[in-house]
Amino acid sequence: MEKLVELVRQFEAGEIVLPIMQREYVWKAKKVEALLDSLYHKYPIGSFYLWRPSRKQPARSGRQKLLQGEPVRYPLDGQQQLASLARAVTSEGQETPLPPPGGGQRDAISWRAFFDIKTEAFIVKGRSARARRRIAAHDPGLVAMSDLVSLRGLDVARVTAVTEETVRRMVADGHITDNEAEKNMVRTRLARVARMLDVDVLCQSVETGTPGSEGEDEVDQAITIFERLNRGGLTLSAADVAAARLSHEATEGILGPMRDFARDPACVALGINFGFLTRTLVTFRRGSAKVADLPRHWVAGPPPIEQDWSVVRRSLAAAIGVAQGAGWSARAWLPSINALIPVAYYAKLKGGTILAADRTELVKYLCKAAWGGAFGGSAKTAIDRYVHHLQNAGANCESSGLGAWVPKKHTPRITVDDILEETSKVGPLMQTYLAYLVSRQARSWPSGQALGEASRQGEGRHALEVHSIFPRQVFERLGLGHDANAMANYAILTDADNGVLADEVPKTAYERLGPEQKRWASHQFIPVRELELLDASAFDAFARRRAKEMAGALNEFLGL
Repeated sequence: MEKLVELVRQFEAGEIVLPIMQREYVWKAKKVEALLDSLYHKYPIGSFYLWRPSRKQPARSGRQKLLQGEPVRYPLDGQQQLASLARAVTSEGQETPLPPPGGGQRDAISWRAFFDIKTEAFIVKGRSARARRRIAAHDPGLVAMSDLVSLRGLDVARVTAVTEETVRRMVADGHITDNEAEKNMVRTRLARVARMLDVDVLCQSVETGTPGSEGEDEVDQAITIFERLNRGGLTLSAADVAAARLSHEATEGILGPMRDFARDPACVALGINFGFLTRTLVTFRRGSAKVADLPRHWVAGPPPIEQDWSVVRRSLAAAIGVAQGAGWSARAWLPSINALIPVAYYAKLKGGTILAADRTELVKYLCKAAWGGAFGGSAKTAIDRYVHHLQNAGANCESSGLGAWVPKKHTPRITVDDILEETSKVGPLMQTYLAYLVSRQARSWPSGQALGEASRQGEGRHALEVHSIFPRQVFERLGLGHDANAMANYAILTDADNGVLADEVPKTAYERLGPEQKRWASHQFIPVRELELLDASAFDAFARRRAKEMAGALNEFLGL
């Protein structure tokens, strides 16, 4: 058993260091709040497994502080808890905004945690706009964990001072009345928060190897343990396990460059992580995306793994360029991340580059694959299908080949009903619609900014928005039962233009546009010359008319 507060302190001090095999931080803010709630209510939070190798190992991040007479410890299980708690108790002067995993929020957020005294709930600062407003207003009912919890041990005098000042301010602001029962309630709850990390947790030491043993065998043991321990919770994928096996010394040289590539803003925006890069590397090196049953030492032998990574990096950069050129600069707009691997493999066969003339055909392949659900099942099977076609074609492969290999029975013509019934704002049809608009150099209105240009701003964040031509509020005000959530009612504008149009009645909004702005709107099949169709009473006719024009344009664009 060890004190949890001491484990977090060691993690912060660099005495517990992430080994290369560990994944990125994957917990979302809500899960951090649940962990804090469990500690507050004295619920069990699981155990920790710390690896003590016989010699120092390459680390992913953080400082390595060697303890006297023993090696640094490396977490095989418990990383997410330690990292979460270290972030939660960060003081105001030391907080560093970090992006949340999974793309739940658009920007980097503060991970400092606050305790709501009245509700006894924990709030991660960056997750709640309401909490940020309360913090900015110095709401005495919201106390930072860093004001109460010290990783150096319980500071009774400091906790008492913070508690009494909080009690005073809560009385002064009317949050509680000036009676001892309510004031003691506040004192009791804050004292409980202050001691949350001062608990014993099960901490298992994992030792591998013996003096003089082969380091590679020792790493193998640790990876096997890591894999088995992490089968619960946010389960490791086969690609995660393959990525962990890259922590051998033979591949140590490419790990830094791979992680740097994954941190590139374009990769982050598209959701390209280390596991995806590993799957791509496996595909390039072995000709198959199957990573579940890889030999332990699949990186051994010629060519050098560094050479293969160099090809992967260059080819993936070319594939990312294809996606960005179609307006897909954010993960939500990208039809299929796994479908990018065959595009990268095509680039590999072409010397690591993709000519401008070939990009249109590759975009069509990505759209058709998404519309046909080609990557909706087993990712490895789908990737292998297209990679094997490319291997057979060799360096003479044509960019149109990928689209031609999408089974025609799975890519039927897009119908009027498909457009009328589609409600997703970023499903395959809307992703195709964006690519179509960018290929036609369509512009947003009223500003006139090109959609392709806007999509690349901020790596796709705060760039493009799906605009409801007939806003839901219009139907509600008029008491009409129409559903505004339909692709026939969607246009794609810049975020700024979407805000300008807001929820105004379309007939009024479009009457005000100038001739050039109306022309831009007509490129998205809005009947600006027949304003009677922009009256709410004519919505059914408007939607069917626009759906027909949209379906025809997309079929022509994809060659369906």
